[in-house]
Amino acid sequence: MIGMIWAVAFDWADGLVARRMKGRKGYQSIFGGQLDVLIDIVNYGVTPAILLMSHGNFEPVFLIGAFIMLAASAIRLSYFSTFGLSGGAKYTGLALDNNSIILVFIFLFESTFSQGSFSSVA
Repeated sequence: MIGMIWAVAFDWADGLVARRMKGRKGYQSIFGGQLDVLIDIVNYGVTPAILLMSHGNFEPVFLIGAFIMLAASAIRLSYFSTFGLSGGAKYTGLALDNNSIILVFIFLFESTFSQGSFSSVA
């Protein structure tokens, strides 16, 4: 879970560094953008899905949530990779990095919530 928070921090930082680099060619920028999308799908789609599955002891009922999380991440990333930002300046909707932050927050503070809040359906 600590790695998920570090992934969010480095993802925020790499965007800032990439925009400030001078002298990059167009193809380098395109390659970096596509590499960022690949890393984002692993950090914000695959990793939270695996965390959710492991929390549920890999029971089939948790597979539904993990699939939805991974599919929504892939759809969001592919949409913004294809169509870009709205108005060329900002994202609309919930960012994927919030997915990891919220999931880590829930697991870290699970003991402070009511007992039935995170019990499995089975």
